[in-house]
Amino acid sequence: MKRKNMVAMVTSIALVGAVAVGGTLALLSQPSNTVTNIFTVGAGYDVDEIKLDEDTVHQEVSGANLGGYKGNGVPVEERVTGNTYSNLVAGTTLDKDPTFRIVDDGDETVSPKSWFVAQVTGLTANAGKLSVSGVELGNGWYEVAFAEGKYTYTSVTAGSQIKEDTWYIYDTAISAGGETDPLFTQLHVDAVTAGTNPANIVISGTAVEAVGDATFEASRDAVMAAVGLK
Repeated sequence: MKRKNMVAMVTSIALVGAVAVGGTLALLSQPSNTVTNIFTVGAGYDVDEIKLDEDTVHQEVSGANLGGYKGNGVPVEERVTGNTYSNLVAGTTLDKDPTFRIVDDGDETVSPKSWFVAQVTGLTANAGKLSVSGVELGNGWYEVAFAEGKYTYTSVTAGSQIKEDTWYIYDTAISAGGETDPLFTQLHVDAVTAGTNPANIVISGTAVEAVGDATFEASRDAVMAAVGLK
C-alpha cells in the first residue's frame, strides 16, 4: 500500500491555574499561533473541518461526586473546544470526552476520509494529582506499540491504558460528518494542594488520508508509519 504523509494535526492542552483551593482545568483546541495551541493542515484538508471538541460540564453540588464535574450531554453543535474546572476536589471525577471529527463547513473544499491517531502527554508530570479514570465501553481506540519492526495493537478498555507518549489509533476511517468515539471519558482528581498547580495535559491528534476502501487491518501499519512510529 502506498504510504500517505502526515496531513493534519490538532493539538489541545489542558491548562491548570491556581485558585484559592485546588485549581482550574481547561481544555483548549482553537487554532492558534501560540506555543500552547498548534493546528497545522496539509494539502487537501480544510482548516475549519478538523475538530477536537467535548461536552459542556457543570460542577456537582450534591451526591457522591460532590465538587466533581458531570457532562451535560449537549447536542454536537453545542459542544465546546474548552471547559473550565474550578476548585478541584480530591477524590472526585471530571467528565471529559475529547472527540475528533470532520465537519463539512459548506465551502468548496471537503476534507478527505481519514484515519485518526492520538497521543496524550503530561500524565507522568501529574502522577498522584490527575489521572485518566474512564473510557467508553466498546470504543474503537487501540493502543499501539512498535518493537523489532512489528506493530502491536491492543484495544483500549480501561483508563489506565491512556499513558504518557503512547500512540492510539481509531479503528474506523472518518468521513465529513463523522466522528471518533471519545479517546477517554473521565479524569480523576487524585490529590490537590491549595496554591499548587497540576501540570499541563496535552492531547494531540493526526489525520491521515484513507486509501480507498482499505480496511483497518490493511491500513493501520502504514498510517502509524506515516505519523512517525517506525
